[in-house]
Amino acid sequence: MQSQELDPNLVIKMNATVCEKVGHEYQDGALTAGPQDAEVFVLEIEKEFKYGKGKAMVAFADGGKNKVGHEVKYVKWYNLFGDDADNSKNKLKISDKTYTYGVEKAREFWNEKIKEGYNRVK
Repeated sequence: MQSQELDPNLVIKMNATVCEKVGHEYQDGALTAGPQDAEVFVLEIEKEFKYGKGKAMVAFADGGKNKVGHEVKYVKWYNLFGDDADNSKNKLKISDKTYTYGVEKAREFWNEKIKEGYNRVK
């Protein structure tokens, strides 16, 4: 089966939402249509990286229906490097990949992350 193209506007929305939540300004794109009102949920956990403290984050968004009509969720990883109280001074690394999961798999993944100690960012 041929893979389905991701909605670039939804990926931009996910990146912009995470940037906003950590106090960064997102500059790599602008929403041109569609998901301005799409809700993006973010989980985070404090993490010790190779070069110091930071946070690992994962964002979830409703990706609509795939080619065969199944609902999917977009899932994307982020790392915030640095332990400065002002997150805007810390470095945010956005993963190059965006994953699509079926609704049930996305729920299982969400629940796993909660059990691992991730907290929802509001």
